[in-house]
Amino acid sequence: MLISMIAALALLTPVQAAVTVSPKILLPVVIENPLPGALGSLWSSRVDMYYGGNLVLPTVEGSAICHFDPCLGLEGLASGTTYVNVPVPMISGSIGKFLYVRPAEALPDLAIYLRVFDISQSAMDRGTQIPVVPETAALRQRIELLSVAIAPPFRSMLRIYDFDPDSSHAVLVSIFLPGPNHGILLDTRLLPMAQPADPHTFPGYAQLDLSYLADRAREVQVEVAPATDGLRFWAFVSTTNNQTQRVTLSTP
Repeated sequence: MLISMIAALALLTPVQAAVTVSPKILLPVVIENPLPGALGSLWSSRVDMYYGGNLVLPTVEGSAICHFDPCLGLEGLASGTTYVNVPVPMISGSIGKFLYVRPAEALPDLAIYLRVFDISQSAMDRGTQIPVVPETAALRQRIELLSVAIAPPFRSMLRIYDFDPDSSHAVLVSIFLPGPNHGILLDTRLLPMAQPADPHTFPGYAQLDLSYLADRAREVQVEVAPATDGLRFWAFVSTTNNQTQRVTLSTP
Protein backbone atom coordinates (compact mmCIF):
# COMPACT_ATOMS: atom_id res chain seq x y z
CA MET A 1 0.00 0.00 0.00
CA LEU A 2 2.83 2.41 0.88
CA ILE A 3 4.58 1.72 -2.42
CA SER A 4 1.32 2.38 -4.29
CA MET A 5 0.85 5.72 -2.52
CA ILE A 6 4.42 6.81 -3.32
CA ALA A 7 3.95 5.83 -6.95
CA ALA A 8 0.68 7.82 -7.12
CA LEU A 9 2.35 10.92 -5.68
CA ALA A 10 5.16 10.62 -8.20
CA LEU A 11 2.59 10.84 -11.00
CA LEU A 12 1.28 14.24 -9.85
CA THR A 13 1.86 17.02 -12.32
CA PRO A 14 3.44 20.27 -11.02
CA VAL A 15 -0.02 21.93 -11.09
CA GLN A 16 -1.59 19.11 -9.06
CA ALA A 17 1.27 19.19 -6.56
CA ALA A 18 0.81 22.93 -6.09
CA VAL A 19 -2.89 22.42 -5.43
CA THR A 20 -2.19 20.00 -2.59
CA VAL A 21 0.04 22.43 -0.69
CA SER A 22 -1.69 25.77 -1.39
CA PRO A 23 -2.13 27.59 1.94
CA LYS A 24 -5.47 29.03 2.98
CA ILE A 25 -6.08 32.75 3.30
CA LEU A 26 -9.04 33.78 5.48
CA LEU A 27 -11.25 36.72 4.54
CA PRO A 28 -13.18 37.07 7.83
CA VAL A 29 -16.13 39.08 6.49
CA VAL A 30 -17.33 39.10 2.87
CA ILE A 31 -20.65 40.67 1.88
CA GLU A 32 -21.42 39.83 -1.73
CA ASN A 33 -24.72 41.74 -1.82
CA PRO A 34 -25.60 44.74 0.40
CA LEU A 35 -26.94 43.52 3.74
CA PRO A 36 -29.39 45.55 5.87
CA GLY A 37 -28.22 46.01 9.46
CA ALA A 38 -29.37 47.66 12.66
CA LEU A 39 -30.70 51.21 12.75
CA GLY A 40 -31.01 51.65 8.99
CA SER A 41 -27.44 50.63 8.10
CA LEU A 42 -26.68 48.88 4.81
CA TRP A 43 -23.43 46.91 4.85
CA SER A 44 -21.13 45.90 2.05
CA SER A 45 -17.49 44.87 1.61
CA ARG A 46 -14.73 45.43 -0.92
CA VAL A 47 -11.71 43.31 -1.80
CA ASP A 48 -8.73 44.70 -3.75
CA MET A 49 -5.64 42.77 -4.80
CA TYR A 50 -2.20 43.64 -6.15
CA TYR A 51 0.28 41.13 -7.55
CA GLY A 52 3.91 42.17 -7.90
CA GLY A 53 5.59 38.85 -8.68
CA ASN A 54 7.01 37.35 -11.84
CA LEU A 55 5.03 34.13 -12.15
CA VAL A 56 2.70 33.90 -15.16
CA LEU A 57 -0.98 34.25 -14.25
CA PRO A 58 -1.10 32.60 -10.81
CA THR A 59 -4.68 32.07 -9.68
CA VAL A 60 -6.66 32.93 -6.57
CA GLU A 61 -9.28 30.24 -6.02
CA GLY A 62 -12.39 31.60 -4.33
CA SER A 63 -12.38 34.91 -6.20
CA ALA A 64 -13.35 35.82 -9.77
CA ILE A 65 -10.53 37.83 -11.33
CA CYS A 66 -10.80 38.72 -15.00
CA HIS A 67 -8.73 40.98 -17.23
CA PHE A 68 -11.63 42.29 -19.31
CA ASP A 69 -15.08 43.76 -18.69
CA PRO A 70 -17.26 41.90 -19.43
CA CYS A 71 -15.28 38.90 -18.18
CA LEU A 72 -14.09 36.69 -21.03
CA GLY A 73 -12.96 33.85 -18.80
CA LEU A 74 -9.24 34.67 -18.62
CA GLU A 75 -8.44 34.20 -14.95
CA GLY A 76 -5.16 34.82 -13.15
CA LEU A 77 -2.96 37.60 -11.82
CA ALA A 78 -0.89 39.76 -14.15
CA SER A 79 2.32 41.11 -12.64
CA GLY A 80 2.25 44.75 -11.54
CA THR A 81 -1.53 44.89 -11.74
CA THR A 82 -4.07 46.09 -9.18
CA TYR A 83 -7.51 44.48 -9.21
CA VAL A 84 -10.18 46.73 -7.69
CA ASN A 85 -13.36 45.41 -6.08
CA VAL A 86 -12.64 41.77 -6.88
CA PRO A 87 -15.81 39.62 -6.89
CA VAL A 88 -15.80 37.01 -4.12
CA PRO A 89 -18.81 34.68 -4.54
CA MET A 90 -20.56 33.64 -1.33
CA ILE A 91 -23.41 31.35 -0.33
CA SER A 92 -26.32 32.19 1.95
CA GLY A 93 -25.46 32.11 5.63
CA SER A 94 -21.68 32.28 5.19
CA ILE A 95 -19.65 35.01 6.88
CA GLY A 96 -16.01 34.42 5.90
CA LYS A 97 -14.27 32.66 3.05
CA PHE A 98 -11.03 30.89 2.24
CA LEU A 99 -8.91 31.90 -0.74
CA TYR A 100 -6.15 29.71 -2.18
CA VAL A 101 -3.21 31.12 -4.14
CA ARG A 102 -1.78 28.75 -6.74
CA PRO A 103 1.06 28.17 -7.02
CA ALA A 104 1.89 28.89 -3.38
CA GLU A 105 5.14 30.58 -4.45
CA ALA A 106 3.05 33.58 -5.61
CA LEU A 107 1.65 34.26 -2.13
CA PRO A 108 4.49 36.51 -0.81
CA ASP A 109 4.00 38.84 -3.79
CA LEU A 110 0.22 39.18 -3.35
CA ALA A 111 -1.35 42.00 -1.32
CA ILE A 112 -5.03 41.69 -0.38
CA TYR A 113 -7.10 44.54 1.06
CA LEU A 114 -10.49 43.94 2.69
CA ARG A 115 -12.80 46.74 3.84
CA VAL A 116 -16.30 46.62 5.35
CA PHE A 117 -18.46 49.73 5.21
CA ASP A 118 -21.97 51.09 5.73
CA ILE A 119 -23.27 52.28 2.36
CA SER A 120 -25.70 54.68 4.05
CA GLN A 121 -22.70 56.47 5.66
CA SER A 122 -20.28 56.24 2.72
CA ALA A 123 -20.25 60.02 2.16
CA MET A 124 -18.80 60.49 5.66
CA ASP A 125 -16.94 57.29 6.47
CA ARG A 126 -15.00 54.81 4.30
CA GLY A 127 -15.52 52.00 6.76
CA THR A 128 -13.03 49.69 8.46
CA GLN A 129 -10.18 47.59 7.11
CA ILE A 130 -10.49 43.95 8.18
CA PRO A 131 -7.32 41.84 8.62
CA VAL A 132 -6.73 39.23 5.93
CA VAL A 133 -5.36 36.19 7.78
CA PRO A 134 -2.98 33.69 6.15
CA GLU A 135 -3.03 30.13 7.38
CA THR A 136 0.39 30.64 8.94
CA ALA A 137 -1.16 33.20 11.33
CA ALA A 138 -3.82 30.80 12.63
CA LEU A 139 -4.00 30.80 16.44
CA ARG A 140 -3.45 27.70 18.58
CA GLN A 141 -3.40 29.15 22.09
CA ARG A 142 -5.71 31.39 24.08
CA ILE A 143 -5.88 35.07 23.20
CA GLU A 144 -7.01 38.18 25.04
CA LEU A 145 -9.09 40.85 23.30
CA LEU A 146 -8.80 44.05 25.34
CA SER A 147 -10.88 47.18 25.83
CA VAL A 148 -14.13 45.89 24.30
CA ALA A 149 -17.02 48.34 24.69
CA ILE A 150 -20.36 46.59 25.15
CA ALA A 151 -22.77 49.21 26.55
CA PRO A 152 -24.72 51.86 24.58
CA PRO A 153 -24.01 53.65 22.36
CA PHE A 154 -21.92 50.65 21.28
CA ARG A 155 -22.70 47.08 20.32
CA SER A 156 -20.01 44.41 20.02
CA MET A 157 -19.89 41.02 18.29
CA LEU A 158 -17.25 38.37 18.94
CA ARG A 159 -16.48 36.40 15.75
CA ILE A 160 -14.45 33.18 15.71
CA TYR A 161 -13.20 31.20 12.71
CA ASP A 162 -12.00 27.60 12.38
CA PHE A 163 -9.31 26.93 9.77
CA ASP A 164 -10.08 23.19 9.80
CA PRO A 165 -13.89 23.02 9.98
CA ASP A 166 -15.22 20.12 12.01
CA SER A 167 -18.47 19.78 13.95
CA SER A 168 -16.55 18.54 17.02
CA HIS A 169 -14.54 21.76 17.34
CA ALA A 170 -15.32 24.34 20.04
CA VAL A 171 -13.83 27.31 21.86
CA LEU A 172 -14.11 28.46 25.45
CA VAL A 173 -14.98 32.15 25.81
CA SER A 174 -14.41 33.90 29.14
CA ILE A 175 -15.45 37.50 29.71
CA PHE A 176 -13.85 39.60 32.44
CA LEU A 177 -14.29 42.98 34.03
CA PRO A 178 -10.65 44.18 33.70
CA GLY A 179 -8.63 44.45 36.89
CA PRO A 180 -5.88 42.86 38.99
CA ASN A 181 -5.40 39.09 38.77
CA HIS A 182 -7.25 38.95 35.45
CA GLY A 183 -10.16 40.94 36.86
CA ILE A 184 -13.66 39.73 37.72
CA LEU A 185 -15.06 36.85 35.69
CA LEU A 186 -18.50 37.82 34.36
CA ASP A 187 -19.32 34.77 32.26
CA THR A 188 -17.87 31.69 30.56
CA ARG A 189 -19.36 29.97 27.53
CA LEU A 190 -18.44 26.95 25.44
CA LEU A 191 -19.15 27.82 21.81
CA PRO A 192 -19.32 25.02 19.22
CA MET A 193 -17.96 25.88 15.79
CA ALA A 194 -20.67 25.63 13.15
CA GLN A 195 -19.80 23.35 10.25
CA PRO A 196 -20.04 24.98 6.80
CA ALA A 197 -21.61 23.19 3.85
CA ASP A 198 -18.27 23.35 2.01
CA PRO A 199 -15.35 23.17 4.49
CA HIS A 200 -12.81 23.61 1.70
CA THR A 201 -14.22 27.01 0.75
CA PHE A 202 -15.67 28.34 4.00
CA PRO A 203 -14.39 28.36 7.61
CA GLY A 204 -16.10 26.98 10.65
CA TYR A 205 -17.71 29.84 12.54
CA ALA A 206 -19.12 30.93 15.89
CA GLN A 207 -20.22 34.30 17.19
CA LEU A 208 -21.38 35.86 20.43
CA ASP A 209 -23.24 39.17 20.84
CA LEU A 210 -21.68 40.69 23.95
CA SER A 211 -24.54 43.11 24.56
CA TYR A 212 -26.14 40.68 27.01
CA LEU A 213 -23.63 41.87 29.62
CA ALA A 214 -24.26 45.58 29.06
CA ASP A 215 -26.09 45.89 32.39
CA ARG A 216 -23.00 44.64 34.25
CA ALA A 217 -20.14 46.44 32.53
CA ARG A 218 -19.37 49.12 29.99
CA GLU A 219 -16.05 47.63 28.90
CA VAL A 220 -14.77 44.06 29.11
CA GLN A 221 -11.82 41.82 28.33
CA VAL A 222 -12.61 38.76 26.18
CA GLU A 223 -10.54 35.60 26.37
CA VAL A 224 -10.86 32.96 23.64
CA ALA A 225 -9.22 29.57 24.18
CA PRO A 226 -9.32 26.40 22.09
CA ALA A 227 -11.51 23.74 23.68
CA THR A 228 -10.46 21.12 21.12
CA ASP A 229 -6.95 19.71 20.79
CA GLY A 230 -5.18 20.95 17.68
CA LEU A 231 -7.73 23.66 16.91
CA ARG A 232 -6.44 26.37 14.57
CA PHE A 233 -8.61 29.47 14.84
CA TRP A 234 -8.74 33.23 14.55
CA ALA A 235 -11.02 35.67 16.38
CA PHE A 236 -11.81 39.34 16.72
CA VAL A 237 -14.49 41.67 18.09
CA SER A 238 -16.25 44.24 15.93
CA THR A 239 -17.64 47.21 17.88
CA THR A 240 -20.21 49.43 16.16
CA ASN A 241 -21.36 52.86 17.29
CA ASN A 242 -25.18 52.82 17.20
CA GLN A 243 -25.33 56.49 16.21
CA THR A 244 -22.59 56.82 13.59
CA GLN A 245 -22.33 53.14 12.50
CA ARG A 246 -18.56 53.52 12.71
CA VAL A 247 -16.84 50.16 13.34
CA THR A 248 -13.69 49.56 15.35
CA LEU A 249 -11.94 46.23 15.87
CA SER A 250 -10.34 44.41 18.78
CA THR A 251 -7.89 41.91 17.25
CA PRO A 252 -5.26 39.48 18.59
